[in-house]
Amino acid sequence: MFLFFTYLFCLTALIAAFKLHDRFDPARYFLLLWGGQVVLIHFIFNQLLHFPGFGLAYLSLTCMVFSLGTFVGQYAGSRVQPSVYKREFLEQRSILLFLFCFVLAMVYMLSGIYANGYKISQLTSFQSLLELNNAASVKRYTTQDQSGIATQLLLTFVYITPLLGGYLLPLLTKKFKFLCYISLLPSLLITLTQAIKAGFITSVGLWGAGVLVSSFAHNQAFFRIKPATLLKITGSLALFFAILFTSMIFRTGKFDKETFAVVGNKFVVWSLGHLPAFDQWYSDNVGTVQPTGGVKTFYGITNFLGIAERKQGVYDVNIPFARTTYGTIPPPDMETNIYTSFRFLIEDFGTLGSLLVLGLMAFVAGFSWMAMKRGNKGFIQQILLISVLFFISWSFVASVWAYTSYIAAMVFIFLALHVLFKKIPDA
Repeated sequence: MFLFFTYLFCLTALIAAFKLHDRFDPARYFLLLWGGQVVLIHFIFNQLLHFPGFGLAYLSLTCMVFSLGTFVGQYAGSRVQPSVYKREFLEQRSILLFLFCFVLAMVYMLSGIYANGYKISQLTSFQSLLELNNAASVKRYTTQDQSGIATQLLLTFVYITPLLGGYLLPLLTKKFKFLCYISLLPSLLITLTQAIKAGFITSVGLWGAGVLVSSFAHNQAFFRIKPATLLKITGSLALFFAILFTSMIFRTGKFDKETFAVVGNKFVVWSLGHLPAFDQWYSDNVGTVQPTGGVKTFYGITNFLGIAERKQGVYDVNIPFARTTYGTIPPPDMETNIYTSFRFLIEDFGTLGSLLVLGLMAFVAGFSWMAMKRGNKGFIQQILLISVLFFISWSFVASVWAYTSYIAAMVFIFLALHVLFKKIPDA
């Protein structure tokens, strides 16, 4: 009966995503992502994965809170007055800025190859590529990161580039649109040469957020779901997961039948493990968490200020999540240290406080969305929408505000928008 109501709430969220929320509304994507996961993953993999249920119930509440918070924000945003000016898009300047960011992102990719003891000229065979991936993976987990300021700044452009590329896609003329797609190239090459999946996943999330907000602000006709569009999305998702699977194989340094089997199991753990892991963690710890007031959700700021230290991987304790029968031990490879962004929120603000924070985030998104719909398409509203969409896309892993480079990318894009457009008084 307990799980029945959880299912009911999540199914209601999925219906509300299409019936009550616009295609540009961040609430639609939150409801689809989390309502859909609870229904599909638990329903399909219930015999394999262990679900106590309390965490799933919490997630069903987040869907309701986010939807309601968005509506309240939209009501407030409906009172915002339209802008008294229009903006002219400066294509040539935009292309120059994009190329500047793209080159710096590629420099970071090349520096990573050299930092792991290889040169481009050495990557002449598939075996050398496997060896580079394995060396990069071993180095990342056995040595402390001592990257300098210059390297950290270059890393930021790995994320700025796809965000800018996605934002420009609805705006650039047809002959320049290819630039928007190659904006994912630096992070893709990093994934295939240095076994870093997170950077590519982040880049795709930022790219999608940029496309969505730019379409809403400047060219809504660009973002229309047609049969051909659905086919492209399906193909893109298949390619996306194929790239991640390939990266996991490269990381082992081997390419054989046994490696495929091992990586296949790890891929299941990576793609599904966060949901049962959060459910089990929440079920074990509900009511015992001592709130830390935002330290973990905003690790990117607190770590930078020296208030707290964010370790690689954030949580160093793996939790097994395979369903077992009495007297058996869970398989050692069915475990993860990924607990979603909701663990950050709960550890910082408690259960009720985390729901209030999510409601506030939804309010901000709804307010910005409605203000833009009414004609006030200020840069602040656009960045807030991008931020919320990015948070949603990365919420299955952690809080986006736990990473300084992500925060810096948002600041850079906000400043960049002032360069890409010129104000024109509305006659």
